[in-house]
Amino acid sequence: EDDPKPLSSKKQLTVHFIMGANGMGKTTTIGKLAHRLKAEAGQKVLLAACDTFRAGAVAQLERWGERADVDCFSPNETTNGPSAVLYGALDKAITEEYDVLLVDTSGRLSNNDALTAEL
Repeated sequence: EDDPKPLSSKKQLTVHFIMGANGMGKTTTIGKLAHRLKAEAGQKVLLAACDTFRAGAVAQLERWGERADVDCFSPNETTNGPSAVLYGALDKAITEEYDVLLVDTSGRLSNNDALTAEL
């Protein structure tokens, strides 16, 4: 038999890191993607507010989450850095069987190796 069996009966999580320079519209694009993934594809979507650098970034992503009617994992007392937020969001996404995790990152160019390595 050539039919491979799935490794798990659980859903496969798809994770998208949204990267780009400052002011390119990453957060807005995430909001619009979240809306389309939920409304048009019936996906269960989680947003990760990993841009802990820009003032207002977390609140902006939370607002987009409300508009799209999707959950947003944001910094709190125990998860306040980008890495901690991402780990928390991944844990929530896996545990609660989300289809898609959209990760909002702070502005950076992909050719800046040091900043990209942080991800």
